[in-house]
Amino acid sequence: MISTIGRFNNLAMKTKKGSALLYSIIILAIMVAIAGSISVATVVEKKGAGATNASVQAFQVADGGLQKALSDLGKAKADPASTGDINNVGAFASCGSGDVVVSDQPLSGAKYTVSFYKGDITVSTNKLACSAKINEIKNIKVVGTYKNTVRAVSVAVSPWIVSTACQVESDSTKNLYVYNSDLETGPATGIKDTKAWAENGEDSITCDTNGKCDDAITPGTFNLKEDPVVGFGDYPAQDACNDTALIDDGGRLPTKTELDCIHKTATNALEAGDDFGAYGNYSFDDFIYYTSTQSIAMPTNQAIAIDFNINHDNASPDVAIVESPKSDSHYVRCVRSSAP
Repeated sequence: MISTIGRFNNLAMKTKKGSALLYSIIILAIMVAIAGSISVATVVEKKGAGATNASVQAFQVADGGLQKALSDLGKAKADPASTGDINNVGAFASCGSGDVVVSDQPLSGAKYTVSFYKGDITVSTNKLACSAKINEIKNIKVVGTYKNTVRAVSVAVSPWIVSTACQVESDSTKNLYVYNSDLETGPATGIKDTKAWAENGEDSITCDTNGKCDDAITPGTFNLKEDPVVGFGDYPAQDACNDTALIDDGGRLPTKTELDCIHKTATNALEAGDDFGAYGNYSFDDFIYYTSTQSIAMPTNQAIAIDFNINHDNASPDVAIVESPKSDSHYVRCVRSSAP
């Protein structure tokens, strides 16, 4: 009897030991599975963090490149020695096939590519060649690359240039904004256009009720003092400046006083505060440009224009001012009284 009980006890002990081993194996397996899951999650998290970091760095490279491009473009616009060509701007000298690639970066392995467009950056035909003029640039796109991660940024370049030498005639505290190119036949076509001052010899313009138009200084003349808010259907040159399909943000013809100031700084590079001078990027053609001012002697039939083929003469400042039949077509350079 005692022997039977002993055998039973031994069997029970062995069973308990086997169960404990089985439980230990199960618990160990669970712990290994948990550890493996944690390890996988950590690897995935590290990869995700690395990708995020690369994306952030690529964006910062692109944004830094954009700020540098805008700075260099601004310097070129203010440089009297500039020819106005994209590839003649110091920082853009490496331009090839319309792109400027800059790989000399503080961040090892990073680079950015700058491209210039005359319109929508999604339209490939809008991409400008390296030999294009910087005043044709309407949009800049910069692509930053870091560790095979690519980020892109873009910005629109305002075609309105603030003059530091010429002010709004009716408010000398305001600097005049001048469009960076002559009127064209269509947006960014590069084909110059001319317009008649008025149709059928009109000598009056219906102004809005906010005093935008003012001929009180000299009866019989017309000077548009502020940016227009009314249409000028019978006045092609004025209407063209007010047409946002032709001129970004809309503008107006400069008054005689304003265009005379522009002419002075555009043709006399020795003038103090010269903004236009020898600047190839904003050069005026050697032709006649209309003002918004009518002739005093013959207001019905003639308007004041300025001949940019004649340099401004301090001794005889009116030498380039001409009175033209309103039906004649001349060049148009638009201005604004305030920032667009």
